[in-house]
Amino acid sequence: MSFDLHLLSFDSGEPSPMDRNRVEALVGPFITERESDFMQIATGDGSADLYGLATDGSETRSLMINHVSGTDPWSLVFELMDQCKLALMAPGAATCVPTEEVGGHLPDELVGWIVVRSGTELLEAVTTDPATAIHEDPAWQDRANYILRVDLEPHGMPGRFEQLWARQLGQDRFELCCIPFFIYGAALGDVVATGETPGGFEVIEHSGRRCIRVAFENGPIDDALHETFHAALVGARVAVEFHQPGYAAIDIPTEADIGRVVDAIRPFTESNGAVWEFADQWGSSG
Repeated sequence: MSFDLHLLSFDSGEPSPMDRNRVEALVGPFITERESDFMQIATGDGSADLYGLATDGSETRSLMINHVSGTDPWSLVFELMDQCKLALMAPGAATCVPTEEVGGHLPDELVGWIVVRSGTELLEAVTTDPATAIHEDPAWQDRANYILRVDLEPHGMPGRFEQLWARQLGQDRFELCCIPFFIYGAALGDVVATGETPGGFEVIEHSGRRCIRVAFENGPIDDALHETFHAALVGARVAVEFHQPGYAAIDIPTEADIGRVVDAIRPFTESNGAVWEFADQWGSSG
């Protein structure tokens, strides 16, 4: 996950020092690299970068976490929140606290905070805000170890974001492991760079695959039509992901697969109001 998470301590609405000895005790067994106020932690199926706990023993009022991969590190983050009475703030999500007591110490302006009871609940809380499109069943989930949060404003959707599952190849280089729902100019397997701008995204190496997106003019379709549509795409022998019933992102491994997919879609464009487009480019629709 590429956006920044902030852990903060409050007392009666004011920032307060953390119990750094307790923080050290919790994260210490998982540190794999440490320099100045930076440390990398690894646990279970993933890792994360943590900033703010200086080696000189100075007072700590906030910690920043980013580059979270896997799911197990979220349990450690929750343990930090619970044992050290910390609140977590993430872009576009409600402030998360481990107990009502911790929430009662937040500043008055931090309204709408929520209580989470586990690392699983925490991950869900920071990744399922209404403004962010998520991939519940990414095509290459088994090879992904990272989630990118991409700003959709350049793609015609200001104020919206899409989370893209990816495999980290380098500091800012990633292989896409899902089929984009709203991003234009990208496809499964493309190598992308995030750069320094939050939410920024640039394809630097194309995989050669293509992406077709299908939507129905009247929005989500009923279950029966969705099942028929889904079966037709499965019959075309290609991977597909659904953002909602009737909204599909389809992986096209080779140019030879295009005709078979278009043939599968055609009955729905002729009778049910479906429209489609090549989404790996700012291209044409059918």
